[in-house]
Parts: sequence; structure tokens; C-alpha cells
Amino acid sequence: MSKIKSAASIIVTRTSGDKLNVLLVRRAPEMRFFGGYWVFPGGNAADVDRHGPDESDEQVLQRCAVRELHEETSLEAGAMRPVCRITTPPFYPLRFATQFFLTAIPPGMEPVLAGTERVEFGFFDPADAVHAWERGTMEIAPPVLFLLRQLARHGLEHFPGQAAAIAATFETTGVHPAWFSPGMFVAPLRTPTLPPATTTNTVIAGHASLHVIDPATPEPVEQARLFHQMDRMLADGACFEDILLTHHHVDHVGAVNAVSRRYGLAVRAHPLTYPLVPGDYLRGAPLQDGDR
Repeated sequence: MSKIKSAASIIVTRTSGDKLNVLLVRRAPEMRFFGGYWVFPGGNAADVDRHGPDESDEQVLQRCAVRELHEETSLEAGAMRPVCRITTPPFYPLRFATQFFLTAIPPGMEPVLAGTERVEFGFFDPADAVHAWERGTMEIAPPVLFLLRQLARHGLEHFPGQAAAIAATFETTGVHPAWFSPGMFVAPLRTPTLPPATTTNTVIAGHASLHVIDPATPEPVEQARLFHQMDRMLADGACFEDILLTHHHVDHVGAVNAVSRRYGLAVRAHPLTYPLVPGDYLRGAPLQDGDR
């Protein structure tokens, strides 16, 4: 099990009239964790952020966020509001429990990048940044993309509460918002797989019409988390077309029957795979070599 490091990140907003922009910085491409991706300013909590044994974790992380913002951009944070905490899913070898804060700066105040870890910055309309990611012209780290979507959808006033409510489900009933490219949602779910791995990725592919690839987990609690994510996508107007299987191994087909029955989805697989996947799932047209 990889160690989880404490980190803080700060969402810096700036308004001009009724137009809201948010500060994003691009990480140096050679960095190990999300190199080349656009993120909010932030970093790991350090000893300098800890001033005494009696202070709260939030105080330490707030101090970390203020320090990182100044070190990266020379900006001074104003009043800060905690938004939510997101922990990297267990399938990733580097894991961070990141506390996100919200602050505002006045119009005209400009960052000045320092050091070598950040190579570019910009103030973006949240919806414009999301659309740039959807077009493939801007790489955005998954938790940042999630928060930008919430900010674009709910506006500055309701954003903190909405983001906090959804983020609170990531470790319980929901799934982390692991979008690494448009149309490809990755749901790492606990399965009886080969150590040291503990999860297998179920992929939901598509935009309005979605395909569930390898519904992996046989565990009811993990299946419920997958259902939670699928139900959210349905509520947002998407529809599910079918289930696609890459092969029959137990850590890739554990939820086939449950997903097929719950959503009325046919299973499509190689003809030789069907006899190796027992159950009462709906059988669809077999996949043939060359199908796309």
C-alpha cells in the first residue's frame, strides 16, 4: 500500500464585472506526477507549515496552501475557504490527500512564476477550460477537472457546497472522477486481482452513448459504487448501449451479471468468451475480429 502524503491546493478566482476566471498553472513536463498538466497552485505539506502539536490539520494545510501560492506565483492569498479534500485512488503509485481551498484576488493582480516546477499560467473561464480539455487542447489533472466542472455548473456561490457534497462520496458510495481523456472514464474498483494490485479498472467509454468495458468487481459494495457513477451519468442525460468484455478473467467480469440485469444491457464479447462467463446476463451480438 503506497503512503498517502498530505497536500494543499488553492483555487484562485478573479472577477471582472460578472465574468469569473480561475488561475491555472501548468506543471513542467518532466515532473513525475502529472507532468505537463494544468493544475491549481499547491504542493505537499512541509515541516515549515507545522507550528505546534496542538494545531489542527486544516491550519497546517491552509498554511501550506498560502506558502505554495506565494512560492509558485508571488501572489498573497486573501480570505480562504475550505472546499473539499480528495485522495488519489489506490491504483496510482503516488497518492496525495489534497485539501482544496478557495480564495479571490482583485482584478489586475498578476502572478509571477518562480522556480522551475511551473512553466506557464493563465486565468480561464472554468467552462472554457473544460471545453479545451474536451477538445484535447489542454491537459487537466482529474481532480482539477472535476472542480472546474462544478464551478462552471454551479457558479461561485454554490460551488463549495456542491463540490464538497460530491467529493465526500468518493471514498464511500461513489467513484473518483478519473477522467484522463474525453470519453474515457476510469473506475478503479476493488477486485480479487494479482498482488500488489488491489483494483481493476472498469472503463466507461463514449460521450452521450456509453459502453461499459469490463465491469470488474464481484464485491457488492464496489458494485454499488459503480452503479452510483452510472446513475449519475444517466441523470446527466447519457445512455448506456452495452457491456464489452476484453476477456473472461474473474477480475474483469465480476459485475457482468449485476450490471446487465440492473440496466438491461447486452454483453458483447468474443464467441469463445461467453461459455467462460457464467450467469444470467443478456447476450448480445458477439465481437468479431476487426470490429470497431
